[in-house]
Amino acid sequence: MSNNNQKYRLKLLFILFFICSFAVFAKNFNLSFLKKIDRDTFSNVSKKPRGIIYDSKMRELAINVPAYTVYLDKEVVSNSSEMITISNVSVIYETLPTILNIDPKELEFSLSH
Repeated sequence: MSNNNQKYRLKLLFILFFICSFAVFAKNFNLSFLKKIDRDTFSNVSKKPRGIIYDSKMRELAINVPAYTVYLDKEVVSNSSEMITISNVSVIYETLPTILNIDPKELEFSLSH
């Protein structure tokens, strides 16, 4: 009787493990593919300063430094009816410093490195 009981418990454990594994897989699939997170959700960055960290003698250990990240979304460009040409790139290159509020020479230096 105990041998049958062990087989029953082993089958029950296997079934519970399979159900839990399937639930985790289904949740991961749902979040990854069915409910794609919009990129704009992450682009709303707070403009508030994070604060300066000081040591015991009030010397600055960490300070705020502005940083910029610009990227090209290939899906938007490939779905666009316009082709990217040299003239479009030059317009973007001329407009980008104004949008980012940085010096054009600084942008040129950043792009060349």
